[in-house]
Order: sequence, then C-alpha cells, then structure tokens
Amino acid sequence: MEIDKTHIKRVCIDDFAKKKRHTYGTIMINIDTHRVVDLIHSRNSEDVTVWLKTFPNLEIVSRDGSITYAHSITEAHPEAIQISDRFHLIQNLTKYCTEFFKSIVTVNVKIPVTNLKEAHSMNVNNLNMPFTEKVKIANGLMNNGHTLHQIAKILQMDIRKVKKVVSMSLNEQEEYLMSTMKRSHEHKILQKEKQICEVQQLYKQGNSKHRIARQLGLNPRTISRYLKTETTGMHANSGQTRASMLDPYGEEIKQYVTSRYTSVQIDAILSKESI
Repeated sequence: MEIDKTHIKRVCIDDFAKKKRHTYGTIMINIDTHRVVDLIHSRNSEDVTVWLKTFPNLEIVSRDGSITYAHSITEAHPEAIQISDRFHLIQNLTKYCTEFFKSIVTVNVKIPVTNLKEAHSMNVNNLNMPFTEKVKIANGLMNNGHTLHQIAKILQMDIRKVKKVVSMSLNEQEEYLMSTMKRSHEHKILQKEKQICEVQQLYKQGNSKHRIARQLGLNPRTISRYLKTETTGMHANSGQTRASMLDPYGEEIKQYVTSRYTSVQIDAILSKESI
C-alpha cells in the first residue's frame, strides 16, 4: 500500500539491527497512530536526510541522542521540532548517574558482617550485593537450616533463582557464575564497540574530536584511541592475571570456599593472620 507522505507530520525515528554489529536500518513510527510508517536499510546521515525529505510536512521528529539523526533532521527539515524520546532520556540519565556514583564511591567497601546471624539482620543492605557473594551466603544459610523463602527474603532474591543455585553442586555453581560473568563481559564489549563505531562515523562526517567528546561525554584522549583502526571493544589486558597479595594463600582460600565459607568470613580469618 502506497503511503501518503504529505499527511505525516509527527514521527519518531530510531535505528534497528538487520545483522547485529554489521548492518543497521532506520525505522519511522507515526506518533499519533503508533504504527510503522516507513523504513530504510541504512542509518547513514546522508541516506536518512534524503529519506526525510520525501516527507514534506514533518513538524515534530522524536529521536535518540545521536547527533547523526539530529544532523539529518536539521538538513531535511530545519523548521521541525526535534525531541529526545523518553526511553533514551531515561537511559542516558541512568547511565550518567551510575558513572557519577562510581566516581565518588570507593571500589572496596568493607561490610562488618562476621557471622550468618548478623547477615540475617542486614537484609536491607543485601539488594546491591554482588551475585557471587549472594550465592556463597545462600549456601551457608541453607546449610544452617534456613528455608528457601527465608534465604530469598534475606538476600532479596527471586525464590526461583535461590532454588536453582542452592540445588547445584559447587562445580555447577562455579560454571553458572562464570557463564553469568561471561555474558556480562560480552555485553560490555558489544556496547563499547557500538560506541567506537559511532565515534568513527561522526569523525568521518567532519566532526572534530572535541565536539564528539562533548556530545558523547567522553575524554578527548578516549576519542583519539577509538579512532585508531586497531581499536576494539576488548580491553588490552583482557584475560591477563595480575599478581595479588592473596596469591600465597590460594590453597587455603580454596579450602574455605569448598567448606562454604563466605568471603566476609574468609577475610576475617586472613586478617587475623596479619595479611
């Protein structure tokens, strides 16, 4: 069915992956009807500009925070009102708040829990506990006679996940935790590679390094690094193991882990040994 493009006035545009990390397109949604209006198999600035010009009466265009789309809309319809959509506003706000708190909060925060009884009384603070730590405490609580419902409440976890992890053997738990960490690591790599591609595309469009840095909230030195052809989302030191002051106690720590001690309990024991 042919579209009457003269009637289209209020739209939202966003990119979509045809083949993730390889080819992308751009889709247009009618803000009033919430229906798909049109799409093209590109998200390049020039192609999007030409495409938008075929809709002569656009008045409002909702988009993400990319200056690529902002440039295309300005070129095609300089009088149109551009709006950042709610999803990307909330996403960016969450991202910047997270980065801000990371910058002011220390990496290691000691929590003075010395036994499972004290851990039981600190359930309010368990929401943001690392998942690996929760698994260790769940094992200890289960061995101490707590029910699944009690453990789920103490650790503020979904009871189905608690049931899943405590039913595993130690080896299965280790494999499960490693796969979870691997998925998280792969996600971070994908996000970084997407950002690298965006930086390189913006630079090809004639944007200066400082302008790109301001737009994306990155350090200019990071922009310079991303513009190198050999740069990827993988950290240069990925897979390398650094020396640790705990290395001499490796076997001892393994024995404690096998005995289902929590990391807090292990830390207390090793501290007494004057590490």
